[in-house]
Parts: sequence; structure tokens; C-alpha cells
Amino acid sequence: MGSAREFSQMVGLVVEHRVRPVAHHGYDLADGPRALAELASGDQFGKLVVAIG
Repeated sequence: MGSAREFSQMVGLVVEHRVRPVAHHGYDLADGPRALAELASGDQFGKLVVAIG
């Protein structure tokens, strides 16, 4: 990740430019195996989110 200073600079840029991660799809925890299968396929663009609770 780099140094603490570089990490701080990166966080500042994320906040300043309102960078948001791309979430491809969300799954309930019970659908975890389906999420893993999609991840293994490599077809997603962005993150797969698994909700707990």
C-alpha cells in the first residue's frame, strides 16, 4: 500500500474527488456460494458485495 504518508494522500484524493467503488452485484450471506461462483467465473466488473446480517 505504500507508506503512511502515501496512504494519507490517497485517502485525501478519494475524499476530495468523491471516488466511489463500483459494486457489480450484492448477495445475502446465504447466497455466498453463488457469489463465489460468479467471482470464479471472472465475468464481474467491480466488486461483489456479500451482506452480513
